[in-house]
Amino acid sequence: MPINNRTVLLIALCSFLLIYFGRFITTSPPQITLVIIIGIFISVVTLINPQFGLVILVFSMLLSPEIKIAEVPKRDVVIRIDDILLIVIFFTWVVKTAVRKELAFLVRTPLNTPILVYLTVCTLVTIKGIVAGNVSPLGSMFYILKFTEYFMVYFLVVNNLKDIEQVKQFLKAALITCIIVCIYAYFLGEGRASAPFETPLDSPYEEREPASLGGYLLIVYSVIFALMIHCSSMKTRIGLGAVALFITPPFFNSLSRASFMAFPAIPVSFLLLTTKRKFLVWTVIVLAVLLSPFYIPKKVVERVKYTFTGKEAQKVAFWNLKLEGSAELRLYSWKKVLYEWLPQKPFFGWGITGRGFIDSQYFRSLVELGILGFSVFIWLLVSIFMNAKRIYQNSENDLARGLALGFIGGFVALLIQAITTNTFIIVRIMEPFWFLCAIVMMLPKITKPQHAQATQIEAQM
Repeated sequence: MPINNRTVLLIALCSFLLIYFGRFITTSPPQITLVIIIGIFISVVTLINPQFGLVILVFSMLLSPEIKIAEVPKRDVVIRIDDILLIVIFFTWVVKTAVRKELAFLVRTPLNTPILVYLTVCTLVTIKGIVAGNVSPLGSMFYILKFTEYFMVYFLVVNNLKDIEQVKQFLKAALITCIIVCIYAYFLGEGRASAPFETPLDSPYEEREPASLGGYLLIVYSVIFALMIHCSSMKTRIGLGAVALFITPPFFNSLSRASFMAFPAIPVSFLLLTTKRKFLVWTVIVLAVLLSPFYIPKKVVERVKYTFTGKEAQKVAFWNLKLEGSAELRLYSWKKVLYEWLPQKPFFGWGITGRGFIDSQYFRSLVELGILGFSVFIWLLVSIFMNAKRIYQNSENDLARGLALGFIGGFVALLIQAITTNTFIIVRIMEPFWFLCAIVMMLPKITKPQHAQATQIEAQM
């Protein structure tokens, strides 16, 4: 077989990487060496069977421990095992596309352009902020890498998803992962529930991060309920209902007010979009509201009431509201965004991390990206919703309709949660979100052959 320039370049690159990793392993802690060995194993298997790598990624998105690698002001910089797996799987795919010319590097989807434009805008405004001295280069770089990873998840799935059977495997893996996450939450006992490895088991009540678990479970709830609406098997419907009941106590124990506020968006989305079993949806909603005093824990009610009646609650002058301390600080930071920071840099913003921590995705994106960058962010969100809605309305496959509806309900709920939370930055929410988003965007392609084949068979009959 003749050796071309591509083969020579690939051999040279592999040789360089082997030398570098050999030197790196000899000077690294044992756990890093173990991760590298596992990564190499996964990359080899992924070359042979991409499905395997993606299934492993489904489990690792919520079950990955973290390794501290650096510090930036006010927080540690950590790398998760799934970060390494994602990079390994992605570059394995890059190598595979380089060797096999018939494989496209990026499959065309309706979101490719908004995603790439948004990532470009985030990078450019952050570089501008670094040059102006408004942004820490190290901290902002890791945020940009985090955004890049989310989109890597999306492109990995759309490039490797070929049929509906793969989707079923991913759903099974996702449900198993969710059950493991909730078992962990049950073992946390008293206090606020959180996702595995997010905080130590013995961490104080106030240091846990419940919004991550709450946002993740919003997606799971929505998918489960939507599949129950569009599923024709009573056995499957009962199984999904059992999972929904099992994950409810951890959701309540998260005590995430943003997640509680966002949950009603799921049934409302279903009522507005679905034409199938709408009476069933209405019945479940009415029963849930009527029976709520009997199943909603007292501490959840007290947590919500505390927002307005807590001991620290005081009247917020600019909105004439009476709120407890943390809620008041949120409103105060939003006021600073609108009246102080944004007017100084209205069009291009301060750059990622340019104004520190702001507990709202929309206000944070507005001050960091400016009006122009924020417009691109809204364009991306609108593109996601409109394309998912179109796919739901045009799908004839029950599984496809259930997944599309579930994604829409979860997405709308996350949009509500993002009012008071940095939802679209949180790893344990965004990785499952973009994985599911990729599946939904590919549904027309992976279900069309089956539909065409069924049509042909009917015509022959």
